[in-house]
Amino acid sequence: MKAISEATKAVARKAGKLPKAPKKPKQNATLKSLESYKTRHAAYCKKINDLASKARKKESLKKQIFG
Repeated sequence: MKAISEATKAVARKAGKLPKAPKKPKQNATLKSLESYKTRHAAYCKKINDLASKARKKESLKKQIFG
């Protein structure tokens, strides 16, 4: 699984409140819980990347409009 960089998190904070990270499963977790965590982590990453994208788009539009 891919980790989210701190820079991306910082940009995403500008667009809105960051979602809560999913809790990691224990070392001896079942296959079902590991798959569930993987799905939740992917959704968490997507939300943060969407927020960061929104913030970047807003900044670029501000630069275009206000110079």
